[in-house]
Amino acid sequence: MRHLHQFFIVLALVLMGQSASAYDFMVNGIAYNVLSEPSDGSMGSVGVTSTIWISTDIFNHPESGKNYSDLEEAIIPESIEHDGKTYQVTEVLNTAFAYSYTTHVLIPNTVTKIGSRAFEACYHLEEIIFPESVTELGEQCCAYSAIENATILGALEIPMNAFLYCKKLKSVEMPNVYGTINFDAFKDCWDLRSVVIPDGVTEVRQDAFKDCTSLESIHLGKSFQSMGSARYYYYDN
Repeated sequence: MRHLHQFFIVLALVLMGQSASAYDFMVNGIAYNVLSEPSDGSMGSVGVTSTIWISTDIFNHPESGKNYSDLEEAIIPESIEHDGKTYQVTEVLNTAFAYSYTTHVLIPNTVTKIGSRAFEACYHLEEIIFPESVTELGEQCCAYSAIENATILGALEIPMNAFLYCKKLKSVEMPNVYGTINFDAFKDCWDLRSVVIPDGVTEVRQDAFKDCTSLESIHLGKSFQSMGSARYYYYDN
């Protein structure tokens, strides 16, 4: 019995530590996790993370507004200094701004990766610009957000559920996207009216534009080869 009691004490301490260690440090209101330490005169690297611990489980829905509750504008710098060390900001990590009240985010050209659910359920974020440096977007990166305008400048593929149920999304620019626009990528984007598929895209997978009820046209690029399945899955108009 005593061993069982000790087990629950240890488990509670682990969970408390997990909650408390949502980030390694904070600079100017933005939380960071260290990805690599500086060495041999070169900078280390960090990723922007959430201010509270959020499970990566897609069914986890923390209370809106707890994450970055005091930060309306997030101006992410290219590099930061902490404890006498210099770090380059290279990633926006999983769930970094999920469920936050942030209204504006500036992503620098040093960031190469956006994690899954990084901007999920950002109900006050109206615009997102991913610079050319970003070459990887995580699944569901902007799902359920209030984004009206999205610009994707990097050479990358669009992952599954990327903008799922962004019902206010009106326009998306993605001139350098290539390969595949994945399943449900823009599903339920009710205000989306027109999409230009760039020349590098060869496949739009099933339901990528399903239930985009205002969608009037999709302009296909020169390399396009495949659209979903046997019937038109890209919109139900």
